[in-house]
Amino acid sequence: MSFIGAFGGGGGFNINDLNTKVVVKVSTGGVAALSEQNSVIEFQNGASAYTWTIPPNSSAAFPIGSWQVLRKTGTGDITLARGAGVVFEHENFGDNNVKLDGAKGYSVYIEKTAADTWLLTGAIKTV
Repeated sequence: MSFIGAFGGGGGFNINDLNTKVVVKVSTGGVAALSEQNSVIEFQNGASAYTWTIPPNSSAAFPIGSWQVLRKTGTGDITLARGAGVVFEHENFGDNNVKLDGAKGYSVYIEKTAADTWLLTGAIKTV
C-alpha cells in the first residue's frame, strides 16, 4: 500500500498500514535526523512548546521522496522550523516557519521534493 493510500478509502488513517517506526520526542526541541526518515514523529511534550527543525541538505542529505508524519499528542505548540536555505512548499506560507494546527492526532505530512525543499500537507498555520 502506498503512503497516501493509507489515508484514503473510508477507513481513515491506520498507523499499522504504514509498517514503519514511531519516533517519540519528549523534550522542547530537536532536528530531523536521517535515521528518522520515513517514520512517524510523535511529540509527547505535554503542554510544553517544541520546535522541530528540518536541516539543510548539506547537514542531513535525506533522499528525495523521504517523508515524515508529525503527530501531536499534547497541548503544547509544535513549530516546524526551516534550517538555513530550506524551503517549505505550501501555497500559503512562503518563507515562514509553521505550527501544527489543531489538537491531538496525525497532523502534518512532510516530503522532501528537492535538495532543500519539503512539501507540507495537513493541519498547519504560519508562526
